[in-house]
Amino acid sequence: MFKGTRTVITTAFQRAGLAVASAEHAHSHFGEEFTRVTVCHYWIEGFFEGLAMGLKAARERQPAFNPEYKASVSFKAQAGNLLVEVNLTDASGVTKPVISTLSYAEAMTAASGLKTLRGTGIFALADDQAAEFIRCADELRRFRQFTSPKTQGSTRPATQ
Repeated sequence: MFKGTRTVITTAFQRAGLAVASAEHAHSHFGEEFTRVTVCHYWIEGFFEGLAMGLKAARERQPAFNPEYKASVSFKAQAGNLLVEVNLTDASGVTKPVISTLSYAEAMTAASGLKTLRGTGIFALADDQAAEFIRCADELRRFRQFTSPKTQGSTRPATQ
């Protein structure tokens, strides 16, 4: 728990510093005065944004899946999108339909992943297995290296 709290607070402080640095750069670019009040404003704004980002990341590492849950779901292709309708039961026991829309790219990505899993002999996943799959897939981003097509110089192109 301490490590998670430290990570959330660290993210908040880093985001606050980034917000101040970005604001300072923008103010100097437009020739506006950058006062202590402005610094405080952007620092607080960045801190709370970082706090929200850190809390979201902490929650994503611990998905709240119920292993006994059996979804009542249906799919329908309509107007270039895939409609996913799930019947969810709320705390009072009332079942309500919830509809989500997947774009063409999202639907094709999900279908490709499901076809690959089926090809390996997996025809169903329990919720805890799905949570583990999502967690491991998110970890893959860490190993992915992206290269920028253009290197950024030290001068601002808008002021040259």
